[in-house]
Amino acid sequence: MFNLSEKKDGRVYEMRQITETTTSWNLHLRRNMHVWEEEQYNPLQGTLAQINNEEGDDSWSWTKDSRGIFTVKSMYELISTPQKISPSPHHPFPYTLVWKKPVPLNIKMFLWTLVLGRTQTVDNLNRKGQNLVAVCVMCGMLEESILHLFLHYPKSLEIWAFFLGFNSDLYASIFETGSVTEWLLAWPKKRGNDLSLIVWQLLPVAIIWIIWKFRNGRTFSGKEITTGKMVMEIEGIIWYWGGIWPGRRRYRFQDLLSNWDNIINGAS
Repeated sequence: MFNLSEKKDGRVYEMRQITETTTSWNLHLRRNMHVWEEEQYNPLQGTLAQINNEEGDDSWSWTKDSRGIFTVKSMYELISTPQKISPSPHHPFPYTLVWKKPVPLNIKMFLWTLVLGRTQTVDNLNRKGQNLVAVCVMCGMLEESILHLFLHYPKSLEIWAFFLGFNSDLYASIFETGSVTEWLLAWPKKRGNDLSLIVWQLLPVAIIWIIWKFRNGRTFSGKEITTGKMVMEIEGIIWYWGGIWPGRRRYRFQDLLSNWDNIINGAS
């Protein structure tokens, strides 16, 4: 809403319209809102309607502190309590899905944007005011979105099928999944030895990250995309991320490559 307002330096009283019976808000938007913007604006209007208006200078107030003052402590308590962080009123933010993964910090940050639906896919960039061709650079057929790119793009499906098996129930469920977050939350737990468990835990994140890496290579450098190259990088990055696990020293990378099916099935 701030980006759309023609009065970015305006004061609160300039946005508020008061009559004898009602109080409304005019944010002086420079254009009509899109549907997705209205979905953000309507809850804001509901929040503003609950505020008691008082005369005086404009001021900031931090609602997570009883004194209205922002503190590092109150922010820490907010972000360290999973149920308090919610990207929507109905679905609590899946804290452990992002911040408890044994992957590098930059991958966690990427997962964070993904779960919040803010990864810089073409559809999201266009929502922010860009004017880009909406077609997916990977397939050249459908609109690029988070769901399409990471789950339903043909080569993405090939990758998931390679690691999960075309005939597996888990692979079949990918076509019924409504979001990448839903897919990650539904990722089943695995029985097996310690190597199987760590590989299985890292697998979906590695696949998603490598798809994003190859997408960017295609977008900015015109690089060729092959399933074989993607598979090799996924296996390589799983091995690399697994370096923080002390038990990896008992294995070699070749063990991962030559016994992949057994490792995935927990039989190694």
